[in-house]
Amino acid sequence: MLVGFVSTLKVRRCHSVNLGLTLFGLSLLLFIASCSPPTEVIKTSNLTYDANLQKSLTSIALPQNNFKFDYFISDHGYSLRYGFSLVDESRGTIVIAPGQSEFIEGYFELINDFNQNNYDVWIMDWHGQGGSDHALTDYNRAGTNFKNDQDDIKKFISQIVVYEDHMPPIIFAHSMGAHILLGLLSSGQVAIDRAVLSAPMITVKTGLFPHGLSSFVAGFASTLGLGWWYAPGNNEWIDDINYAANDNQNTSDSERSFLKQKWRRSLEHTRKSYGVTLMWFNNYVNSRKRIFNSSVLPNTKTKILMTIPEIDVLVVPEDSLKLCSKIINCRSIFYKGARHELYLERNGIREKWLGHIYKWLNSK
Repeated sequence: MLVGFVSTLKVRRCHSVNLGLTLFGLSLLLFIASCSPPTEVIKTSNLTYDANLQKSLTSIALPQNNFKFDYFISDHGYSLRYGFSLVDESRGTIVIAPGQSEFIEGYFELINDFNQNNYDVWIMDWHGQGGSDHALTDYNRAGTNFKNDQDDIKKFISQIVVYEDHMPPIIFAHSMGAHILLGLLSSGQVAIDRAVLSAPMITVKTGLFPHGLSSFVAGFASTLGLGWWYAPGNNEWIDDINYAANDNQNTSDSERSFLKQKWRRSLEHTRKSYGVTLMWFNNYVNSRKRIFNSSVLPNTKTKILMTIPEIDVLVVPEDSLKLCSKIINCRSIFYKGARHELYLERNGIREKWLGHIYKWLNSK
């Protein structure tokens, strides 16, 4: 994630010179850390996958015959890909909101699980991810506009998703998707009955450098027009022929750890927005402020189940627990030994997690 750099001059005289040198140093470091030039954009995606990929994946990680893809146009003018999988005698509808750099294909196993428990499932690729349009000239770079994403998920739920009036959709939101949903709830512009949040991206981990310092650098770079540069530590997706299961720190499952790697090797659109930019981080910081400053969110009528893994290399679990404690209708479950992608965790953790979700959904 984002790493902050600050150059401080100890000489007290010539403050204007010192400030200029500091700003120059910041700019130089940002350029050094993010030296890849933009490349061409991918605007469309295939709705199929090749035979080699199909053979490399287990059947549970592939879509069933009832899964369909389609597109809709955002109110902001771009095309968004979505998918849906309907069942007979549905007991309800679940809408999946994925995380940063994710794509619909990575959720087929979870979609199948929900279907097997008699839930219709709808899922959307965020702008810039998966089969949806990308705004930047380089499709590898993530430049998420969180406000626009809130508008998109709101339109998806209210105008695209089909459900029975007496059974409002349940939102399942992972990581960045949970952040976007919390932002929407903070605005008070949408009525959602229930939401399951998985490893919600409340506070991003920033390594050795404080979150506040990293936020300043991202804001400063964006002001200078450098927001589209990669945040230090981020880059485009590059295939690693020596990729091993333990290279994926987001799951402890030896087989599921290869899932996204296999998709990205096969389908180019699954590599979109792989690297976080300074603009992305700056937009996240501003969105996070709105969530924490909201007077609406603590009293939201939406019932929230927040599922939080202990071993998370991407977000701060403690901040998720703190936020949940301030929301009147939020319940949290903490999973010891679990990692960021609970929906891709090893069976012992994953089945326990799914069991908690179904039990909560069945409760009044």
